[in-house]
Amino acid sequence: MYSRILVAYDESEVAARALREAIGLARDGGGAVRIVHAVDIMFPATTDMVYVDLEAYRRDRIAQGQAVVAAGAAEAAAAGIQAETAVLEVEGTRFSNAILDDARAWRAELIVVGTRGRGALIHLLLGSVAERIIRHSPVPILLVGSPQPGKAGR
Repeated sequence: MYSRILVAYDESEVAARALREAIGLARDGGGAVRIVHAVDIMFPATTDMVYVDLEAYRRDRIAQGQAVVAAGAAEAAAAGIQAETAVLEVEGTRFSNAILDDARAWRAELIVVGTRGRGALIHLLLGSVAERIIRHSPVPILLVGSPQPGKAGR
């Protein structure tokens, strides 16, 4: 079994499913869980900007991320699992890179990530965080997809 399980988490249903899988694996195998959430701290430039407090924007994004991982940690605690959390600041890099860097630093043995199964065109244009993690991960990956319509989810 895996003793160090990192899960990428956001507020989506597929990420909630990934978290439940990570919690189940940790509970069954006596492992530790680390819940990470990447936030983009780069302010989106617009033409009507007069003054923007970039540090306040950054603090707000991080606070939002902390609320997300706190909700995930509360779900883990309700299942009897203590989870570490981290908000990963992303600026000028891909979310997948930040997640992989954190997994390496924490010495994760498994990464659990949700995949939304976007259409081919959107995937071609935007890529996939999950796909990039698969391509570059030094450890096994557990992909958790959205339930199919009409099928019961776990």
